Amino acid sequence: MSRELESKILLQFEQALGRLDSAVHQKKDEFVRDACIQRFEFTFELAWKTLKQFAKSKGVNNINSPRDAFKAAFKLGFIGDNPVWLEMIEFRNLTTHTYNIVTAEAIYDMLPKFLVSFKELCNKLNETLAR
Repeated sequence: MSRELESKILLQFEQALGRLDSAVHQKKDEFVRDACIQRFEFTFELAWKTLKQFAKSKGVNNINSPRDAFKAAFKLGFIGDNPVWLEMIEFRNLTTHTYNIVTAEAIYDMLPKFLVSFKELCNKLNETLAR
């Protein structure tokens, strides 16, 4: 049953990641910027919830936050020792303040870096499922 749940949530994460990737590659204007930030939020939420599910299938059950999920993911070898995951948490927390143009621009500027890490995670989780 957990493999089925892993596949389902991973597919949702992949779809959100694809939508974020598509948005980031659009010609930038204020609407695209705002859409990218919203898609980052969705992708981030699905990333940590996907990690929670994968960790649960490995016997790790005490994951209640993104920080817990990323710590478990590192211990399980799903992600490397990369500070980008902690940066993502900080920037995700800032998305509630995107009405501030400076904050919105800072978040938008980080998205290509975050996209790379999300893609690496997605590939690693797909490899894990394939085993």
